[in-house]
Amino acid sequence: MNEWFSKASNVFKRDVSETPQPFEVHCECGQQHTGIRRSRHQHIVCKSCGSSLFVLPRDVYPPPHIPKTSPNKKKRRKSATKSLTKPVSDSIDLSAETQKPSIQELDPEREFVSRRKRRQKNQETAPTEVVEQKPNIIVRMWGASCRTALGFWIVFWEFWTPYRKIALLIFCILGLTIFYSIRQSQLRGAVTIVKTELDAGLVAVGNENWVEARRHFEKATNAVDLLGREDLEAQTVRQYYRETRALTRLTSSTLFELVEEAESYYVEHGAEAWQEKFRLNFQDDWYIIEGYVRPSNDPFAIENGFDLELIFPWTAGQKKRPVNVCLSFQSAKHLPKTTTEAAYDSGSGTLTVFSGQLKEFFIGPDGEWEIRFDPETSFFWVNRPTYNATHLQIGSIQSLPDQQLMFDRQEKWMGVK
Repeated sequence: MNEWFSKASNVFKRDVSETPQPFEVHCECGQQHTGIRRSRHQHIVCKSCGSSLFVLPRDVYPPPHIPKTSPNKKKRRKSATKSLTKPVSDSIDLSAETQKPSIQELDPEREFVSRRKRRQKNQETAPTEVVEQKPNIIVRMWGASCRTALGFWIVFWEFWTPYRKIALLIFCILGLTIFYSIRQSQLRGAVTIVKTELDAGLVAVGNENWVEARRHFEKATNAVDLLGREDLEAQTVRQYYRETRALTRLTSSTLFELVEEAESYYVEHGAEAWQEKFRLNFQDDWYIIEGYVRPSNDPFAIENGFDLELIFPWTAGQKKRPVNVCLSFQSAKHLPKTTTEAAYDSGSGTLTVFSGQLKEFFIGPDGEWEIRFDPETSFFWVNRPTYNATHLQIGSIQSLPDQQLMFDRQEKWMGVK
């Protein structure tokens, strides 16, 4: 009676022991995840492929009750299970086995072959081990960079709260307002500078104070460049600045003297030595030249952007080496571009007065001297007062009326008239 009461009282009694319940979950990519179940379900993220896995919670029900049995019953149960699992050949009487030898004892080689076949069959039927395949290094680097960029973007976006965005907008509007005010003030000041400096420069030209005139015209030129003006007055200011700059920085030697010095130095020391001397002593020198200009016939010069040439009636040294003077005028925006115009006479050319800085002076591929003036600083002369200060009109081959016609033509080319 007592035994029956204890069994009835234990029917609804739970197992309060906290036995850990492990789990083992396999991902599609082959990764194996293990751990301990918790009271609630779990979501696991695979480190290899990033997929989400679901793990059931810990089982709250007690394990099934196994009744206690006596040792004799356990022995009988084990012997019964062994007899069920034994093959038919094992159920033969032991007396018969002792009296008659088995097939394995008669044929050892056959036994070895059968064992090897069973081993191969077990290997084929055994579950294959899943090898974890890591992604390529480029894929991993790309994923890491994307995650880093995403993290920075999240931090940046969380930083800009609505109040901070409003403050940033107010700051930008304030900055643009200040910039616009300063810009308008500079433009108004530039308009005043153009007028005052142009008048002061013209007064200095009348007084033949060329250094002072260059300073005034330089300030006026910077002002019209700031305003972006291309009108007649702006072109006049720029032209005066070009002429006074060339007049105050004019070299003392002539182009003929420079050619003779280059020829003698080249014959004595070579081309590389002359290039070094030219770079140190003669490069960027200003020249004012009166001569005939025509379209260039030198393909080597045309490929480098020099579409005009100066007819240079001179040969260098005892070898009578020809001299090619290449020109291009970027500031002459209204210069005719066809050979039918007077300035582009393909025969004897057109007599002009121009100025510029020496850019290159070297022996060309044909063994001739190549002289090139800088296109950015070269210009046609326009104003007679500044030209008279050079005293080149004294030895000019033109009469005063012809010179005036030349200046009028070059005013159109430079956009001054």
